[in-house]
Amino acid sequence: MSNLKAQLRSKKLMFAMILFLASIVFVATGQADFGQWSEFVKWVFGIYAYFKKYISQKYNFNEE
Repeated sequence: MSNLKAQLRSKKLMFAMILFLASIVFVATGQADFGQWSEFVKWVFGIYAYFKKYISQKYNFNEE
């Protein structure tokens, strides 16, 4: 459970969630369609996962 709390306090995850919520707003206001939304979300969380897995381990970045 403490690992989940640490992940939820991550600045990288918080930024990804902000981008996710912004993309939902764009779809709701008609400025983007579902295809654009899905591509954007795929890239945001793909980059987050890559950074989390490889870059953080390689350079020993802290989560906060």
